[in-house]
Amino acid sequence: MKSISIFFKKISSNKYNNLLVLLIVFHICFFVVFRLLDKNYQTWDSAGHISLSYRIANEMKRLILKEEKASLVSILKVSDYYPPFVQIIGAMISLVLGYKSLYLLTEILFFFILSIVFTYKLTLVVTKNPKISFLTTVIYSLFPQIIDQSHYFHLDIPLLSLILVSLYFLYLSEGFKKLKYAILFFVFFGLVQVTKWYGFVFIIVPVVYMVLNNLLNRLLSGTEKVKILKNILFGSLLFLVIVLPWYVENWSTLLSSSKIFSFGESDDPTNLIQAILYYPSNVITYQIMFIPSVLLVISIVQEIVSNKKKGLFIILSLLIPWVVFVCISNKNLRYILPLTPIFAYLISSLTVKISDKIRFAPYLIVLYLLLASSFLSFNRFKKESKYLRPMSLLFAGINYEHWYYSDPTFYSYKPEKFPLDEILSFIYSDANRIRNSVGVAVLVDSNEMSAATFEMVRLENHYDNMYMPVPYFQFQPFKNDAEIEAFFIDTVSEYVISPSNPGPKGLRNYTALMQCIEYLESSRNRLFKGIKTFTLPNGEKITVYRRIDFSENKDMTEGCKQDAGIIDGVETIKLMPGYTYILHTGHFAIEDKVSGGYKKGVIYVVQITNSTYEGDLQIYNLPKSGSSLCVKKGLDFDPIEDVKRPLNLDDQCGKEVPCVKSVLVTWNVGDSEAKVLEYSKDSFK
Repeated sequence: MKSISIFFKKISSNKYNNLLVLLIVFHICFFVVFRLLDKNYQTWDSAGHISLSYRIANEMKRLILKEEKASLVSILKVSDYYPPFVQIIGAMISLVLGYKSLYLLTEILFFFILSIVFTYKLTLVVTKNPKISFLTTVIYSLFPQIIDQSHYFHLDIPLLSLILVSLYFLYLSEGFKKLKYAILFFVFFGLVQVTKWYGFVFIIVPVVYMVLNNLLNRLLSGTEKVKILKNILFGSLLFLVIVLPWYVENWSTLLSSSKIFSFGESDDPTNLIQAILYYPSNVITYQIMFIPSVLLVISIVQEIVSNKKKGLFIILSLLIPWVVFVCISNKNLRYILPLTPIFAYLISSLTVKISDKIRFAPYLIVLYLLLASSFLSFNRFKKESKYLRPMSLLFAGINYEHWYYSDPTFYSYKPEKFPLDEILSFIYSDANRIRNSVGVAVLVDSNEMSAATFEMVRLENHYDNMYMPVPYFQFQPFKNDAEIEAFFIDTVSEYVISPSNPGPKGLRNYTALMQCIEYLESSRNRLFKGIKTFTLPNGEKITVYRRIDFSENKDMTEGCKQDAGIIDGVETIKLMPGYTYILHTGHFAIEDKVSGGYKKGVIYVVQITNSTYEGDLQIYNLPKSGSSLCVKKGLDFDPIEDVKRPLNLDDQCGKEVPCVKSVLVTWNVGDSEAKVLEYSKDSFK
């Protein structure tokens, strides 16, 4: 207790430490007020990362309960594109406190506070000037995009925080001379790389500078240089221990996904000039605002002129990440968020110099940013409001039209809750399923509600037998109705959540989403019927469609049902020439031709092709809980997707029982024998 008391006395005895505490308290209060006003769910990437945390938590539960195939590897493979450090922390929070997004948002608040502390500490050890260090910290913490990102479960604030911590220990290591700090640098550098794969881009310049500065330093003896190299080698091994497990397990998936997600969406820059200007323009408009941007440019020029070595270091630290992200087609201003502490330092340094002549300069820049962040976080003005133009001019300067004509509430809290809970609850109740899985296709991907948000809500409500197929990778339009129907049939979608507006036109799959919506609303729709419409707070509509099964339409010649053989285990098929019948089941028997007995983790995909016969065909020994049966007009259907799908979805062989084997049974009506082939996940590698 005495040591703790001494620690707090030491902290409180320093004026700037006290101010730092007040700054942190201010941001905690700002966060709490925003959260109280914000009523809607997290969406897009934020909801996606929360969902990953929940799924990792589920896998951790399985490991704790020692369930089959649960392991540390299976936990690492839950997230196969995003490194999972932040989500693993989120999973542990969820296991302790429960599946609620607010609990996970406090994790981001913690990282935000950590970034505030280490912006101050890093600037202080470098400049030895507490006034510049504290002003840098205040400016950084009030940048509008920094404030905005502290409200969402994105990876960028955690990444920035870990970069600051690692660079702080890099500086204390004196270029890897001191082993303790060198180890701490490599540990946090490792955590950077298991937060976002491109984290090294922001660390490479300081590391290269430190290493070269020491190895080329003639004042250092050969023994000291060998010690530095040994420290680097030992630290690198520790770094690999932290980083390699996830990357080794997910490398092939990461590479294939990167090829897809590195391509820009339709609203991303399409030529080199636009790509070069994208980040500077958006830094002014959305990240640090107009006046700080002017000060930033002046400060960079001044640093280059006054100290070429320091200026070169700053330029390279800014330029290399910028060039990397210019070359990547998929653009997002969040990608360069780790540069904001450098921006803040440069603005602070210049402002302190200006304060020699204009005493209140630091207060003016802080007040400007406080007004900008507060206005943009709590503004509810409609676009083109007469009050909005002067504010837009003040904060965005020449780029004011982005706030004035586009979306002035882009950073603001969302005062209205969209009915995602109600929609999923209605579907879950209507399906009335306990064990069998329920496919719910989602065709909405807007800022207010998205497939990622529906998945998050599904996990929070523990609708464990519900899964949500989305035509996410349908970047090319569907060629015809048959392809649209194939998507619904192949994904065994029993319900569809269809909006009047799917989302922004920049979505890669926007055209495909619109095609599906138009098909459902048209008279060509043979698969679904609308059963309930929800009116959203913005006036748009969401319609829930349910698959038409045979019991609802006796004259139906195509479609799917999920209750084949229910109650007595027998299903009678009315054979029609030129049709194919596809059955997904855990066990079955077709007359004396072929049968399949129950085996844990095994699903049978039975494809019955009927060329000429008419009459009834009975299938026996079906699960009394019901099986999936689809009827398709035509004879030449490739069954491989039907075989692969249950191997890649959860609970297809029973509740919490993954399918390890898919047995394809193909039989032409009239043949004496059926063909039987067995598949596992390895069969498709």
